[in-house]
Amino acid sequence: MNNKLDAISTDETGQSKGLEFTGERYLPSVEGQIELEHVHRYVIAREIVQGKVVLDIASGEGYGSNFLAEVASRVIGVDISDEAISHSKSKYQRGNLEFRVGSCAAIPLESASVDVVVSFETIEHHVQHEEMMQEIRRVLRPNGVLIISSPDKHEFTEVHNYSTHFHVKELYRDEFELLLKRYFPNVQLYGQRVGYGSNLAPLEQSSGPGGINYVGNLEGLAKKNGVSRPVYFVAVASDHALPVLGGSFLESSLDAMQQKDNRFDEQTIFFQKIVQEKDRQIEDKDAKIATITGSISWRITKPLRWASRRLVHLIYLVVVRQIYYLIFVIKWAAYLATGNIKYLLKDGGGNQAVVALPVQNKSTPKRNILLVSFNCPSRAHAGGLRILDLYTQIRKDFPEITIDLYTRKRPEIDGSYSDLDAIFDKVYFSSSEYVTLNELLTLQQGIYCHYDVIDIQFHNAALDINELRKLGGKTVFTPMEAMSRALWLSMKGCYTKGSKFTLARVGREFILAVLEVIFCFKADQVVCVSQADAAFLRLIVRSRKIKALETGISPLEFSDALSGDAIETHAGKKKNIIVLVAYFGSETNIIATKWFLDNVHPLIKAQVPDYVFSVVGRGDLTPFKCYQDSAITLVGEVLSIAPYILEAKAAIAPALGGSGFRGKINQYAIFGVPCVASPIAANGLAYQDRHDIFVAAEPEVFARRCIELLKDNSLNETMGKRARETCFAEYTWESKRTAISEIYGLAGGA
Repeated sequence: MNNKLDAISTDETGQSKGLEFTGERYLPSVEGQIELEHVHRYVIAREIVQGKVVLDIASGEGYGSNFLAEVASRVIGVDISDEAISHSKSKYQRGNLEFRVGSCAAIPLESASVDVVVSFETIEHHVQHEEMMQEIRRVLRPNGVLIISSPDKHEFTEVHNYSTHFHVKELYRDEFELLLKRYFPNVQLYGQRVGYGSNLAPLEQSSGPGGINYVGNLEGLAKKNGVSRPVYFVAVASDHALPVLGGSFLESSLDAMQQKDNRFDEQTIFFQKIVQEKDRQIEDKDAKIATITGSISWRITKPLRWASRRLVHLIYLVVVRQIYYLIFVIKWAAYLATGNIKYLLKDGGGNQAVVALPVQNKSTPKRNILLVSFNCPSRAHAGGLRILDLYTQIRKDFPEITIDLYTRKRPEIDGSYSDLDAIFDKVYFSSSEYVTLNELLTLQQGIYCHYDVIDIQFHNAALDINELRKLGGKTVFTPMEAMSRALWLSMKGCYTKGSKFTLARVGREFILAVLEVIFCFKADQVVCVSQADAAFLRLIVRSRKIKALETGISPLEFSDALSGDAIETHAGKKKNIIVLVAYFGSETNIIATKWFLDNVHPLIKAQVPDYVFSVVGRGDLTPFKCYQDSAITLVGEVLSIAPYILEAKAAIAPALGGSGFRGKINQYAIFGVPCVASPIAANGLAYQDRHDIFVAAEPEVFARRCIELLKDNSLNETMGKRARETCFAEYTWESKRTAISEIYGLAGGA
């Protein structure tokens, strides 16, 4: 069932000029099952388009549109791929044939402008089925005809246990038929299946019965009208009486089949010779080994080899296994130790008294949340902005609950605190370096308030998790950045050529990773800010209580962009600016930016002389001032990043390490600015490489993708539009309301 495997290219490269066969679309140079399936449909469609105006939606390479144009009065081929349309215009040129870029959900034709719509290999490649049918009805003239194909999900996928990532949403027969009947009163389904057999039919048309399908052989034969177990459905639909399409058989010439068999025979002989040569080489090596093992020197050195193996094993027992056990002991000793872990890390902290809780205040509201955050919720930094957005959504959906905040105040970092009053009922600011239950009770003047949920944000806030747990029924821990995964990435980075990661950094991350695992065991619920972080922590902790709540686009910062109105990017009117938005108080972001400046920036500048790299974000930009380059603009902290993203033609997310959620990619996407990201930055996100984002690891590839977005305005606008659509679908806080309610136990209301 794998069309890509069942296809045989007739040329040496397996490519049609200008387009590469990837399995997503059929090319005329490809033979085999896929050829019969695709060509047969156009042969049938050709029977009903003579002298008519035809739309071939998802025209692909263009061969089908050209074939129909031989008999139709006019054919318009529409495809979403700029590359495919450019190829079609170049290869197929007729006076009655044209090609346009467009989507099946937004067809670039006037209403009631075509007689026939042909749609093959389309509906399974997207999810906008209703929009597609609405558009087809719009462009069809009264009594127009639609001929459309769809794979049978049961036969194509389930029976053969086969799937392809190119098929986004396949339909069962009843789903396909119901969809068509919602828009057309008359629908006729045909079945299509490629098989090996013999065609026997009248030499002249008669009034006898229609074609009969025999299945089996002499030992067991079944007779059936129509196609047995069709893999594809082809439907004809209209408001008017349907054209009659009798059963048909597309015959591949015997000579062509013989040529294919001959090529297979030649390939078989070629590979047999290779196997024979490999067998001979193996025999030669076996003979040499036998000579060595039979020699006197081999027998004499046998005791020495035994001693060497024992020595290696001893080293493993003494060194490697001891290190492993040491880590194991540290992990579980810390887990079993007191929850006041911060005092184990500071001198003089071991005598901290256990907090005795006062009597509960009976006037405490029935439903309430305590947010304990090491960093204050603030628009000034990514973690703080996420918390503001999260609790703004909770306050919006559940206005009657009580939400208190316990955090630290750092005006030089936090900026304004004006957003807090609208969200939180009470705000308690710590006067020390830590957030502890002891100090919170002091700030509450000894009044013990029981909370239904204790939400602990950031690792440092969880240092007093044992005591804070006493205040509530459910403890939620959000690491903001999974340090265990960051440690893994840093360890990999230490052995990467050109890496700026150090063993000292790995050591720091190791300590935080051990603490993180402890916090995960002690919390009732762990919330990660990315799917990748959550998946990694589940491997370590082996618990289902770890969930992902990915960061959404902030309505506080991007209210205009979230309005739903289309953003006109007009790439051709923009300067060749590439923007990076980041917080440069983060070592991870500094390392990534230096990597880009050292390895990628010069390559782009060589190809695009007027290109400018714009660096935007709060933090220390001093590490970049050594790059004396007029093509680099160090903007720094700004009141709003929106204008800087909007003026850019492309954006980058070049993370080399760390974990957490790459919110900057969503910030670019919501404004329709396409992004080039590293695999680490894009990992776990819903964006797809070469569809709505470019993912590149090597500097040369990263630079090439940036150059493509700067030079190809059509590609730039298409990818930017797709990225914005993905962002709206996956990364708004409104889309996460159900998940938020479940995590914080709010599903049943306050």
